[in-house]
Amino acid sequence: MNVKKGLMMKHPTIGAVLFDLDGVLANTAEYHYRAWKRLADEEGLRFTRSDNERLRGVSRRESLRRLLSGKLVSEAKAQEMMDRKNSYYREFIRGISTDDLLPGVQELLRECRQQGLKIAVVSASRNAQEVVERLDLMKHIDALADGHSVVHHKPAPDLFLHAAHLLNTPQENCLVVEDASAGIDAARAAGAWTVGIGPIRRVGRADAIFPDLSKVRLADILNGVRRRALWLIEERTFESETQHHKETIFNIGNGYLGTRGTFEEGHPDQHQATLVHGIFDDVPLALSELVNAPDWLCLEVWAGEERFAMDSSDIREYYRRLDLRAAVLERRVRWLLSSGESLELLFERWASLADPHQMIVRLRIRSI
Repeated sequence: MNVKKGLMMKHPTIGAVLFDLDGVLANTAEYHYRAWKRLADEEGLRFTRSDNERLRGVSRRESLRRLLSGKLVSEAKAQEMMDRKNSYYREFIRGISTDDLLPGVQELLRECRQQGLKIAVVSASRNAQEVVERLDLMKHIDALADGHSVVHHKPAPDLFLHAAHLLNTPQENCLVVEDASAGIDAARAAGAWTVGIGPIRRVGRADAIFPDLSKVRLADILNGVRRRALWLIEERTFESETQHHKETIFNIGNGYLGTRGTFEEGHPDQHQATLVHGIFDDVPLALSELVNAPDWLCLEVWAGEERFAMDSSDIREYYRRLDLRAAVLERRVRWLLSSGESLELLFERWASLADPHQMIVRLRIRSI
């Protein structure tokens, strides 16, 4: 259903499925835990299965940083520790086989192939290819994106964007199956649809959630994502002349405060307004109007001498999405600077239900 040109509420079209490896296709996550645990014990560091949850889906270096919990080591020592952990992990995976595939995986892969969907394995592990070969999965997939493929790893979207490129499929037509919060965040930042495998506390931001894949069929996954899509309003093309209309559509509120969907950095002729329920202007007008509260969104972004603005900056990628179920407004932009460097800007905005007087905006910036 078209709401407005470039603004969509519809069922997603899925052309490719991107599977995480550890914890989704195979139980190799257990081997990562054992390797990190062995290293931690040798170094006198505390490391439990609960601590291991924080390492899901992230790179080896980031995992080490979290394992150290603020302890400082030299670069040479850090590299030695990462190499040692990797050697332990490689010892463990020498014996893996198709028996290590998790229940339901082979059936789901066959269904994807039968439905004509492209398939990729996407893993931050640099040992992913060896694992995939030992699991005899190469015959099921069209592409592999691993720890060697990109510089920035999850929760950055680069791995999923790279996989989408390998499959020649737009990221908005990709479905990511992940078991880690970092992976879900990365897939969302890439603009893909997401399926979370595991507990809600870990994958609660996914579009559809299942405890495991043992009894899950492709139809279950697609139906779950399509039901989720009914709660989403999004645009992937920026059209300056329609923004005034869309300020109303992308409005957020909590019943007490409400803010129009204007851009934080400003935009020509935009009508920024935050209104307070039950408080009216005491002015002799034809109609009583709600009070327009102070602008709390004003946020300027500078890179050197360049100021970010949707109407004048070189914008290479853009999407904006209002999640009506989670009540979160997101906007992701790739800004190309005059120097040739690209910055990714991820804006998030929501109104608190716990405290009706509170509204929040968060901006994450990274170089890509």
